Amino acid sequence: MTPLKAVYDSFFALITDDMYMEIGPEETRKDCKSMLLASIPLFEFPEYPFEITTIEVDHHPQDVFTRDLTLEEQNILAYGMVEIWLQRQITSIEVTRQKFSGVDFKLTSQASHLTKLLSLIEDVRAEHRRLQMLHSRRRVNNFGKYESTFDLLVKRM
Repeated sequence: MTPLKAVYDSFFALITDDMYMEIGPEETRKDCKSMLLASIPLFEFPEYPFEITTIEVDHHPQDVFTRDLTLEEQNILAYGMVEIWLQRQITSIEVTRQKFSGVDFKLTSQASHLTKLLSLIEDVRAEHRRLQMLHSRRRVNNFGKYESTFDLLVKRM
């Protein structure tokens, strides 16, 4: 079983946000869990469904996946969390943008920031998609080596 914290750690390796230093560990866990749950549907073709349960570890409840996730799966989920996190940033700026007129909005420099975030989210989406495509095009064989799954797509004659 893989703890959800393993995916959270992968997520925090990809982003920097001072907000998480200002809020407590419990609020951080709740926020991370909500982003993780929102990112699971973004993983289009996982090998197995992602199921989460709570277990007791040293008399403390801990959320875990019901199976062991590969590092690749953890990374794909973390990239999904980055997408959700970036979308929040964009949505927040869009709300600000609606409250200001064009000239006032430019003075706050939010327009430039929004443009950069929109570009960044497209890059993250492309990388997230690439990681998923790579994940679905290979498997580990009996010798512990990666091999192509091309034989699943081609009908043998």
